[in-house]
Amino acid sequence: AVHTKLKVSGVDVFSAGEFNEHEDSKAYRFRDDFNGVYKKILVREGKVIGGLLYGDTGDSGKILQRMKETDGETRLTALWPAN
Repeated sequence: AVHTKLKVSGVDVFSAGEFNEHEDSKAYRFRDDFNGVYKKILVREGKVIGGLLYGDTGDSGKILQRMKETDGETRLTALWPAN
């Protein structure tokens, strides 16, 4: 998957695959305003098709791995445990 990891104005940013939502996709989001962190993963038919990380890009490798798997959606809890 095509992906980019960079620093914009001192903030780490990561993007891979699709990041715009469509009728046939579902978005999972995590937001922590206090620490300046935003994470979004897009899923279509149970497969992770893209992700966007802002402020904390530590999960970038895991998102890329989930994008290679056919059951990536079921393994999202490893990235973001239930609150």
